[in-house]
Amino acid sequence: MAEPVIKLKRSSETGKLPQPEDLEFGELALNYADGKLYYKKDSGLIDSIGTGGSAGTRRRYEQIATADQTTFIFSTGYSPGFIDVIHNGSTLGLADYTATDGTTVILNEPAQQDDIIILIAYDPVGLADTYRKEEVDEITTEKAIVMAIALG
Repeated sequence: MAEPVIKLKRSSETGKLPQPEDLEFGELALNYADGKLYYKKDSGLIDSIGTGGSAGTRRRYEQIATADQTTFIFSTGYSPGFIDVIHNGSTLGLADYTATDGTTVILNEPAQQDDIIILIAYDPVGLADTYRKEEVDEITTEKAIVMAIALG
């Protein structure tokens, strides 16, 4: 018996994202130029797996500070311990800020007027987010999944 072939919707165009109407629930799209795999969430929005070849997803927030500003709100949230704080291009060390509640980042030293603060959050990937080889083999051998429609 021949092994099933799985083909994903795909794109080689850097930065090209699938739109909600491009994917059905459970369907995947690959942008191999960016190294990202996309899927449709229960909310109907598109999310990605991978950030250019590494595990997890990454979100970026940028704000221009006001004079003596110390508190910055990361509206999309973060997992404590999985955030980078960059002040005018320099990555701050853990001793330079507090980021423990999932939304607020507090600088120990106030930012000055027009300083640029960039917050980058990474979503951790744990064992619960993965499949064992046997589980993947079972899924792929039970049904041949062919999704050969290109994104363009």
